[in-house]
Amino acid sequence: PAGVTRIVVLGDSFTFGEEVGDEETFSHYLHELIPNSEVLNLGIHGYGHDQMLRYLKEEGIRYHPDIVILGFMPDDMERNVLSFRDYAKPHYAVKKGRLELTTGPIERPEETLAAEAWRSKFVDLLTMARSRYEWRTGKTSAITRDLTAAILDDMKATIEAAGARPAYAYLPVYGEIPRLDDGMTSRERAFLTYCRERRIESLYIQPYFRAKAKEGVSFKTEGHWGPLEHLTAAEGLAKELAAKGLLAR
Repeated sequence: PAGVTRIVVLGDSFTFGEEVGDEETFSHYLHELIPNSEVLNLGIHGYGHDQMLRYLKEEGIRYHPDIVILGFMPDDMERNVLSFRDYAKPHYAVKKGRLELTTGPIERPEETLAAEAWRSKFVDLLTMARSRYEWRTGKTSAITRDLTAAILDDMKATIEAAGARPAYAYLPVYGEIPRLDDGMTSRERAFLTYCRERRIESLYIQPYFRAKAKEGVSFKTEGHWGPLEHLTAAEGLAKELAAKGLLAR
């Protein structure tokens, strides 16, 4: 409708709202805080950025959003290099500087289970040993960084091609929440550097948690966010979106 700002939100279980009700997610609070807005929560438990990208392309852009927010968590980067996590999933690779899908049709869980009896457990053991070696040597870490950057680049291009504005939000979790110092972690700096280099609006909301922590507010630092953390995130996101000029005046 005319005069309504439609926001699509992508993310993992923190965005989805694991352990809270539908009306206690930061997407719901954001809808209440931003006048004349529609906020669609497309967060999915366990998703990597690759799955978020596919969900955006297959579903998210169908809603003709004005803004697409990515709820970014560094832990999700490790999911991007996997073709199976809890269940079979898509997998991308960077080949000759281009992002390419390496998997075909994704198996249903029952298909995976049916084939498991015939799989070589010795081959699985060798695969696990090789994976651990590549993580320890740093090879997988480098691949993870490059692959994640390529996925987020494609996400930005998809959003802009749909006539929307991308805004990537760093979601502070666990020990990142109660920090009282004004410094940034290496993960936060890497995220903000990426956004600056790609000219993507970054939504840095940790200071809003910090301000409340300095006032004596106690945040949940284990497991998923509770209602207080979701509300604080929404307040920060609303202010950041306004400050970046992304909301209609």
